[in-house]
Amino acid sequence: MTGIRPPKPRLIGSRQVGPVGLGGARWSLAAEPDEAAALATLHAAVDAGVTLVDTAPAYVPASRPGRSHNEELIARGLAAHPRGSSVLVATKGGHWRDPSGGFPVDARPETLRRHCLGSLAALGVPRIDLYQLHWPDPEVPIADSVGALARLREEGLVELLGVCNVGLVQLREATARTRVDAVQNRFSVLDRADRAVLDHCTAHGIAYLAYSPFGGPAGARGLAGRLPALGEIALARGVSAHEVAIAWLLAQSPMIVPVVGAGRPASVAAAVRGAGLVLSEEELRSLDRAEPPTQGAGW
Repeated sequence: MTGIRPPKPRLIGSRQVGPVGLGGARWSLAAEPDEAAALATLHAAVDAGVTLVDTAPAYVPASRPGRSHNEELIARGLAAHPRGSSVLVATKGGHWRDPSGGFPVDARPETLRRHCLGSLAALGVPRIDLYQLHWPDPEVPIADSVGALARLREEGLVELLGVCNVGLVQLREATARTRVDAVQNRFSVLDRADRAVLDHCTAHGIAYLAYSPFGGPAGARGLAGRLPALGEIALARGVSAHEVAIAWLLAQSPMIVPVVGAGRPASVAAAVRGAGLVLSEEELRSLDRAEPPTQGAGW
C-alpha cells in the first residue's frame, strides 16, 4: 500500500525518537553563523515532532575556536522551547576544530573524558543522552576508545554510546568491547557505500543515524537532477525529491534514522513530511536500480 501514513518512531537503545533527526553542524561551520535562523530551524523541528538533535564540539566557526558554539547554541534553543527537554541530544568527542581551522582526531581515553566533561558543561546537563566517538583514531585501538566511553556510561555521565564514521571491522571490534547503541555514518540514495554496516546494525538492533541523507550540500541543491528516478517519482507524487529521499531511507531498515542538516524551517518540514511518505515496491525497485552519481564530501 502506498500513500501517506503517520511516521513510525525509531529506537536508540531503549530511547524512542522520531524517524528523522536534526543535525546542527551547518549552523556553526559558516564563517559568520546566523544564530537566529538556526534557532528558528531548531524550534520548527521540535514543533514538527523531531526528538533527536545531533551536535559536536567540532562544530564551531573558524573565528571562534575553543568554545563549543554548536552545543551551546542547541542548549540555549532547547531551553527556550516548551518541549525542549523531550529531545534526545547526541554529541561526540575525540575531534575538534583548532585555531588554524584544522580538525584533529585524538581518541585516547583521557581525551574523550576531557571532551565529555566539556560537552556536559556546554550543554548544561548532568548526563549526555547519546555520546559518540566522532572519528576512529588510527593511533588508538577502537576498543580502547569505546572502552573509555563505556566507563563514562558506567559513571552515569553518558546514557547511550555510539560510534561514527566506522567500517564494519571497526564496528565489530567496538561491539566486542561493549554495547554500542548507535552508529552514525554517511548514507543516502546518492551514496550507498555503507550498506554492509547498515545491514549489520539492522541485524543486531543498533540504531543507524544516516548523515548527509541528501548526499551533502551539493547533492541537496540538485537532488532530482542528480538521480532522475528520484525526480520522476517526486513529480508523479506531487512531492519534493527530498521527501522521496527520506522515504527511501526509512524503507531500508527499521533501525535507520536520517539526520538532516537543515538550514531553514522549510527544509525540516520537508524531511518530516518524507517520513510519512510510503513508497510502492516498484518505486523502491526503481530507486534501487538507479545508478548514483559520484559523491563529494558533505554533511
